[in-house]
Amino acid sequence: MPNYSVISDVGNGIVKLLRREMVPEIILNSDAIGLCSPEEKGDLSLGIHLYDVKESEEIAGRPGMRAVSEATQQYPSTFLTLYYMVTAYSASDIKYRASEEHRILGKTIQVLADNIVLSDEFLGEGNRNMQYPLRIEMIRIDNEEKVKMWNATPNLPYKLSLYYKVYPVEIESTRTKTVRRVAEMDLQSGKRRSSHENQCIVRIMLLDDFNNKVISGSSARVWIPNEKPSHTKGGGYYVFTDVRQRQFELLVESAMYESQRVEMDLAGLHSPGQIIKLRLVPNRSYLLPSGTTCVEGRAEPGSQIRIFTTRHVNPMKLLYDYSHRGEGAQELKLYHPEEADMEGRLLYIEHKSGTGEFFRILKAGQEAGTYILPEPLCNSYKKIGTALYPVYGARADQRGSFSCPSFPQGRAHAPIPAWLWETPGSGGRPSLRPAA
Repeated sequence: MPNYSVISDVGNGIVKLLRREMVPEIILNSDAIGLCSPEEKGDLSLGIHLYDVKESEEIAGRPGMRAVSEATQQYPSTFLTLYYMVTAYSASDIKYRASEEHRILGKTIQVLADNIVLSDEFLGEGNRNMQYPLRIEMIRIDNEEKVKMWNATPNLPYKLSLYYKVYPVEIESTRTKTVRRVAEMDLQSGKRRSSHENQCIVRIMLLDDFNNKVISGSSARVWIPNEKPSHTKGGGYYVFTDVRQRQFELLVESAMYESQRVEMDLAGLHSPGQIIKLRLVPNRSYLLPSGTTCVEGRAEPGSQIRIFTTRHVNPMKLLYDYSHRGEGAQELKLYHPEEADMEGRLLYIEHKSGTGEFFRILKAGQEAGTYILPEPLCNSYKKIGTALYPVYGARADQRGSFSCPSFPQGRAHAPIPAWLWETPGSGGRPSLRPAA
């Protein structure tokens, strides 16, 4: 059943989050945090007021019809942005009231900054199939606009408040339509055939390029322009049925990962129904595990940043010598201590003599430990003295700042001598330099 109560659920979810993090350390009673308007705060110590609802501008293009079954399609969902005002109300003596309210607001900022994505545990079962993760973001409002909000209620004095937006909040449509496959005539045989004979199925799996795990649930949205929306299947992959285009652009959007636009040609698939794996690079909103090493810096806006270290605890090793000439030059045999999914992984290979280069793995080979490369490496490498290291990535924002989660806990020795590979967003030659 379409969830029209999601607006209420989001507000209650924020309340649950704040209660979990603030009671009893900051506010003694959980009932003192709740939804309210400024003029009807009651005995609340922290009030969350929904003051505006707008159609979300953060969604890039309106999604198309969603296939419910072979014969039924659902009309597009409506995506909203919810605007909240958060106000502290202290009942303390006047001498301490301002200080206590500031303390409450400071903790609120900390909690919401540490939980920029409202997780499913605060939303309930009815909201676990939303196409996008819900993002919480602090917003800037002019003082004049703030005063107008408070003056809308007579005799209500202005109070310092925090302002946030939550997006994109999805309300599903109840409208559906029945569809029927178009049959066409084969003029040579005189027989009718279903139009889906010229269509195919595309399966996409998203991998976290940092922790090498499958990205599932509502963490990302995947779509193909002018094609039906995908179905999310068990195992963490997205299925597009009846894809009519043989060459198309695949779009991926997420609150915690860099967006991707990938040009695809179905003629290049190795087998029908093959699962296409895409790796997503974390952005600044990524929820980092405790103990993660993060490299921050500045580069040209839009630059692609790649970071690796030769102090990795368990580097990968070659199982056999590699030659970049002759038969088998696009095949590499290596030992990976963690047995992770390596398809699409960017690596740096280096021999103790100083020879090294970047390369990306195309797919796993038929034999264990064998991987296929898109093209031969530039150099040959001996088994003894050669190591391979994972490369982590980020993108510099519009101001040129980047933050790259680079080494999970226990994956590298400290201190960490790392190298930064920068590919300018406006073109030009890449540069390799020590990461500060």
